[in-house]
Amino acid sequence: MLGRLFPFIAALCALVAFLAVLAMIRWPPPTLQEYRYLLPVLIGLVAFPILILSIVFCAWVMSKLSIANSTHAFGLPQGSIRAVLAIAFIVLVLIFGVFVLTEAGETGRMLVATQKVVGPFPGQAILTTVSQELERLKEAFGPEHIYETTIDGTGDKAVATVSVYTVVDNSAVVQLAQQILTMLATALTAIVGFYFGSRSAGAAQDTADQNRIVNEAAEKKLAIQEAITHTATLQKTLLDKLMELRDEAEEADTREEADKREKAVDALMDHVEAEAGKVADQSTALMLSHEEIDNIRTAHASAQAGLKRLAAVENAVKSVVESDHSDWNAITGFEIPK
Repeated sequence: MLGRLFPFIAALCALVAFLAVLAMIRWPPPTLQEYRYLLPVLIGLVAFPILILSIVFCAWVMSKLSIANSTHAFGLPQGSIRAVLAIAFIVLVLIFGVFVLTEAGETGRMLVATQKVVGPFPGQAILTTVSQELERLKEAFGPEHIYETTIDGTGDKAVATVSVYTVVDNSAVVQLAQQILTMLATALTAIVGFYFGSRSAGAAQDTADQNRIVNEAAEKKLAIQEAITHTATLQKTLLDKLMELRDEAEEADTREEADKREKAVDALMDHVEAEAGKVADQSTALMLSHEEIDNIRTAHASAQAGLKRLAAVENAVKSVVESDHSDWNAITGFEIPK
């Protein structure tokens, strides 16, 4: 039961995690503002399990549709994982680029001092108080600094915050960010090139393997056809010779020897017919496509083995005939395979 529900649980977990990240980006908690540089790391940590769960769910769907490929990772079609990795790296470069450039802009200033002002809200009193505090800070720190004011009004009171920043030379940070982005772009180019190169090499290898299998299937089918034809000719010749030998078996010196020869010839005749029938049955392999190469190989091996056993019978018969029927041991001592 759990195995059936696992793909749906995986998809639900991935969806919940994705929505949680979106909610955190849209409505970030106050503490996250102080550690906003951790957000890309958090997104990456959440995105990776989402990616794995999504791949597992896709593999499950493909297995249900009978289009899964068990020879490749996650049961997905060939090249799927390479494509996922290439896309993931592209997304990584984009996230890191936006993050670095944003942070580079933020590090152009550094907080020097903050001052909070509380006053009635709404009304001009709080604005007047903030203006006075702003003028005091400007006199204290000078006009070369950056001043920001935020007012948060709740109820009948307002809290204003006046922040003072000093300008910081962030050219080194921007330069470092550019170098890192350049390295990532170079790595991205290499990965994308490797992906498409692997696809081309894989496609070429698949085509070569397909052609090899097609050629092998054609060669084995031709060999099976030749074995069937040769077997039919050999069967007729052997049965005719065995019939002649059976008639001549009665010329043995004793009745016991004659019976022995007749039984051996009858057994060989049955053996020849059985083996010829087995070889003839392999004609069904001639109708198979090259995708069924394993069945064609099995049929080819069976036909060749049957032909070899018939050749052994032929040699035994020739020994008797060529010795002017004096070497009946070649037949009476012949061991028929079981």
